[in-house]
Amino acid sequence: MTQSNYMETADFDKGWPRITFPSQGQPLTEERDLAYRKRATSIKQAAFWNDQLKDDPIYGPTSGCTVGVAPLPSLQDGYRWELIWV
Repeated sequence: MTQSNYMETADFDKGWPRITFPSQGQPLTEERDLAYRKRATSIKQAAFWNDQLKDDPIYGPTSGCTVGVAPLPSLQDGYRWELIWV
């Protein structure tokens, strides 16, 4: 399989959303669908993603980025706190 901006196809079969390669300040997904109305929920989800990706050499901490919450809410589709690479 060739390298792309998304996780391998096998990961899609697990029901995972398609996440982008780590890049400071960029949304976790191109679809920008990982955003939550409550900041506390976004913080919990960021912790969940960091735990899931901790051993992954491409998406984990060895990439130089971790999953975090945007400093300001997005107004796209309402007032939502988006997950981003930090």
